[in-house]
Amino acid sequence: MVEPLFSVRGLKVALPDMTRKPLIGRAPFAEIL
Repeated sequence: MVEPLFSVRGLKVALPDMTRKPLIGRAPFAEIL
């Protein structure tokens, strides 16, 4: 459960847009995962 968490964190940090809009970023993230 630690591996997927780190992956999501890395993507969030790489994409500044996701940090600004966590609601929109969370939706696509769940689909990709």
